[in-house]
Amino acid sequence: MSAVDGLCIEPMALPVPSRRVVATRLAQGLRSAATHLGRRPARSTPRQRWAAAARSVFDDLGGTFTKFGQLFGSAPGLFGADIAAEFRGCLDAGPLVLFTQVRAAVEAELGGPLAELFATFEPQPVAAASLAVVHRATLHDGTTVAVKVLRPGIELSIAADLAILRPLFWFLGRQVAIGIASALPALADGLAVQVAEELDLTNEARALLWAQGVLDQMEIAEIVVPRPVPDRSSRRVLTMTFIEGVTVDDAAGIVQLGIDPAPLVRACVKVWFAGLLATGVFHGDIHAGNMFVTPTGQLAMLDWGIVGRLDEETGHFFRRCLEAALGDESGWQEVADHVEHMYGSAVREPLGLTEEQWVTFVRLQVEPLFLTPFGQVDLRMLMGEGTLDLARGGATAPPLKTRAEKIRFWLSERRRVAALFDSDGFGGDFDRVNFLLTKQLVYFDRYGKLYLPDTPLLYDPDAFRALIETPIS
Repeated sequence: MSAVDGLCIEPMALPVPSRRVVATRLAQGLRSAATHLGRRPARSTPRQRWAAAARSVFDDLGGTFTKFGQLFGSAPGLFGADIAAEFRGCLDAGPLVLFTQVRAAVEAELGGPLAELFATFEPQPVAAASLAVVHRATLHDGTTVAVKVLRPGIELSIAADLAILRPLFWFLGRQVAIGIASALPALADGLAVQVAEELDLTNEARALLWAQGVLDQMEIAEIVVPRPVPDRSSRRVLTMTFIEGVTVDDAAGIVQLGIDPAPLVRACVKVWFAGLLATGVFHGDIHAGNMFVTPTGQLAMLDWGIVGRLDEETGHFFRRCLEAALGDESGWQEVADHVEHMYGSAVREPLGLTEEQWVTFVRLQVEPLFLTPFGQVDLRMLMGEGTLDLARGGATAPPLKTRAEKIRFWLSERRRVAALFDSDGFGGDFDRVNFLLTKQLVYFDRYGKLYLPDTPLLYDPDAFRALIETPIS
């Protein structure tokens, strides 16, 4: 399949968990939380204690919670370097699965004894992610492969987690309203759609072929993706070529390889945008656990289980964001109009902004993501009160200090978010896709701060204008 052939992703239906299953899962979570949150490690701050306890709970529960841990571990720009460091292990160190269970799953899915299917199969996994474990093996022709196997019972576990978390996240989003809490409903809804696709590994096999088509047509040698092995793959087992390397955030390991990661990160940014702009498809999980620098000097993009796709309207919106950031001043009006159209008047009126101020407000949130050097971007400030003051023509407001100021700000945010929840656009496809897009930009922010602190996301304006104007063919 080439890049222009499109990509077929077919979600599977998640099981409907019984009340007993949901109650059992909830009790498991409460027991784990009671155990870990009650501990008081010596010489630690309350923030460090919370992070360590939450990480331990996530490790106990696995599955959906490991996915949330991956977001924390990949976004120091949002949560802080200490929180990200605590959750870093969630990227590739989930709970183990007994080898007897792995063997049984592979043999049942592929229809034969393990020794007949593979020349060798290492019992110890090389990675243990949220939904699957990965083992190194060799085919009988000597090819080294990675065998990805879904965790036993993961479908029911995920369905139970979603039954618990979706109403909780909607409550927190509406009542807490500020910070990351307001994004929780979109995260829950997006996760439900996402895992329905991830739990069928034939989707990932097709995505790998699509990605290879993009790389071939762009003639990009710096980026590599695994190649699936169809006759050793099924819905619950995916066999693909094995790629050696170290994770992109392992600065010491990359130094030992003697490779400069900066050009590789630039190439990754370009390839990611190229696929998105030309086809509306993008890798939707580019956290560090899925990005390897190889001994041959390439950057491997692994784990194509999450693949975002833009509908025509959202694709046009994202394209206009880029065109505006690259200098088309008329684009900001269109971008702001589109956001207001999707969410209704509830998105602007509670902020007390005129139409002109609203355009400025949207620009102040979007433009820095693309044009400010990575080392200067503070993601936590882009949605802050200071942005509102700048949009109104004033200076950035000082941090809220008094209790009364904080309460007034919180109440105003609750009113604004409640109005958004009542709008037709909130929680819809546009909201979920934009959350997934934003998450990838957050991931790029981390790599940029590590290796390209003086470089913005749109590091070569002419190259990105060419990507917008010239589709892959």
